[in-house]
Amino acid sequence: PELRDMLNRPELRQLAQRATNWAGYADGVASAGRNAASVARRVELLAEAARTRLDLLDDPSGAVDLYQEALAQDGAGEREQLMVSRRLSELYSRVDRPRERLDLLERLAVLEQGDAAQRGVLGTAARLAESLGEPARALALWQRRIDADPTDLPALDARIVLLETVQRWDDLITTLELRANLTPSPAQKRT
Repeated sequence: PELRDMLNRPELRQLAQRATNWAGYADGVASAGRNAASVARRVELLAEAARTRLDLLDDPSGAVDLYQEALAQDGAGEREQLMVSRRLSELYSRVDRPRERLDLLERLAVLEQGDAAQRGVLGTAARLAESLGEPARALALWQRRIDADPTDLPALDARIVLLETVQRWDDLITTLELRANLTPSPAQKRT
């Protein structure tokens, strides 16, 4: 049988486990992924090779390369891009590659389907941008959250603090007014 057919079988993984040849397994799966007919299968196999490199070979650099290769596949569907982006984002965090992670988080925020997931990714990206000394980027990310939900108090509060820090007074006043309109006065709370 062809290698492509064998990769559909759990026996190949079991064989690698018995032989403790995870490097060979990862290389074989990556090679099969590069030659797979469908984009979805290429991404799936490259991601499997990356996971093996990371989890079984303690090779984060090799895993990053494979995840990046999987993400770069032309025609990959949103589901595949989302899966690989999430894993690569976590890996970038583990290997202290914040700039790459920030770029990926911005991409991931577009891919995430749920509002809560998008808010979480945008908030993480905004905090990371601020920590990297990119306040304009952080402000834009907080604004994306506010644009999606004008009642997002944590995003408004973070934006207020950051606007004050960078001394953008006109924007600060506008954001404070938005925030004030969302906070009921003590008299409003009693009624």
